[in-house]
Amino acid sequence: MVELAITFVRNGKYDLAQQLNKQIIEIQKAKLGPEHPETISSMNNFGNSYLVAEKIDQALPIFEETVKRAKANLGLGHPITLNAIVGFSRSLFKYHKTNEIEEYLAQALPELRKINPTNVALLRLRGEFRARRGQFKAADVDFSEAIQMQPGNHLFYHHRTACLIQDRDLEAYRGNCRQIVARFAEATDPLVGDRMAKSCSILPASGIDLAVLDRWADRALAAGEAHWAFPWFLVSKGMVRYRQGRYASAAETMQKAIDDSRIEPGGEVEAWMVLAMARHQLGERDRADSALVRGLELVETTLPKIESGDLGRYDTWVDWPFAQALMREARSLIEQKPSGQ
Repeated sequence: MVELAITFVRNGKYDLAQQLNKQIIEIQKAKLGPEHPETISSMNNFGNSYLVAEKIDQALPIFEETVKRAKANLGLGHPITLNAIVGFSRSLFKYHKTNEIEEYLAQALPELRKINPTNVALLRLRGEFRARRGQFKAADVDFSEAIQMQPGNHLFYHHRTACLIQDRDLEAYRGNCRQIVARFAEATDPLVGDRMAKSCSILPASGIDLAVLDRWADRALAAGEAHWAFPWFLVSKGMVRYRQGRYASAAETMQKAIDDSRIEPGGEVEAWMVLAMARHQLGERDRADSALVRGLELVETTLPKIESGDLGRYDTWVDWPFAQALMREARSLIEQKPSGQ
């Protein structure tokens, strides 16, 4: 039942997930008791089903109660407790209570380090919140520290890439890409391949062998169209093909990504920008201009504004700096005036 509820969330069937999680908690309370780890974990899942559905008023009290029970019965360092703190903090963030979150994490981080010096859950959370607020330099400090503590976690490199490209720190970006290749060159997980290929192809001068990026992108696509992240896999593959100079193939791949109804705004903007550049390189100036205009429209109408204080969900904020980087590159390429004008 627990796995089914998680599947409902992944497929966007939040009402079904909420109903099922409520039943699971009632069963576990009766059989195991309200303070049992499995019951508390299910409470956390219950709160998360509301959080991802953007029903913060329902999520917040569930997480608040879950954190209270988890800390009292399991301790701060327990994974269930940390997951509850993450959900509670993300709910608070939706109310723009950023000062309260910073204060809470400033107190909890030293305490957690005493219990478990290698646990990066709260450090990652702080980096996420800082990045979502547009504080990319501060976020990069957190993600860099997280890499030192857990060098095998690919997400930290991906998140650091987003910070570095927004700060336009090309030297640090290239160094990050070298670290990525050194550690993940043989990765077979489709999500790892997708994110690493995207991280090292988002700018035109990563200095990384494009054959490595191509293998990553191919491993991601091999997961098949049924994979929930398939449209993102297409975007990464299209980026790599563009960097390889395979413009027709890049355009075809990005069009497929755009046509996939599952793609989210950040990914769609990225696809339109690369499509515009590929068509420009093919000499299709009118089609390139149209693609760029469409991409710019989506930037204005679907992407968060930096002044909003929230650049996206915990799993989508990285697409904001990625989209901005490709937008800058596309505009520079397509809007440049011919020489002599």
